[in-house]
Order: sequence, then structure tokens, then C-alpha cells
Amino acid sequence: MSTEKITTRPDFPRPGRAQAPTGDEVEKVFERFSPAYEKQAADVWDALEEQDLKVWIIDGGENDGETICAGRAYDDAALVIHLEDPNEALAVAAARDADKLDDYIASGLG
Repeated sequence: MSTEKITTRPDFPRPGRAQAPTGDEVEKVFERFSPAYEKQAADVWDALEEQDLKVWIIDGGENDGETICAGRAYDDAALVIHLEDPNEALAVAAARDADKLDDYIASGLG
């Protein structure tokens, strides 16, 4: 499995990322390439940085998906959010919509 680790906040939406593959309409928050996915990734990254956490994205490739990780130091993840897992992505979206993303993050940091 090849992975790419990004430790500097990308410019969201990432170039070439916020588009539907093969021209299909992709709008779900857990579907990679959708504008909703990129917006949620940006909001999560920013909320984690506001908690004075180190933040990074690991792209495990097409089969393993992307995760945003955060901790007090790089490679010491205290929180991992699977951006492409439908249940987790929808839970994050619900927290964002309710203006409770900080609470969601705090509960994950336990």
C-alpha cells in the first residue's frame, strides 16, 4: 500500500480533486472528489488546527481512502477521521451542521 502524507494545509478544494470522476455527479460528503467532501476536509483541518493540534492527511490510495489525523506531534495520532467512511463522514457533517464540530473533535480526543 502506498501512502502520501500531507502535513501542510492544502488549498481546499485541492486542484484536480473537487471534480466528479468520469463526469458523474458526485455530491455526497464521503465521496472523494465532490465539492462537499473537499469543504468538509477543509473545515475539519481548520477546526483541528484551532485546537493547537498537528494535523496531517494520509492518502492511502484509492482502496484505503483518506484520513485526517491529529495529535500533539506528527505521527502520534490522538484522533483519526476517515473522510471516506460514510458513517463517519455523515457524523462529522451532522456535527458541522449543528455547529458542534469542536464537540465532535473533543469527544474523539477523549
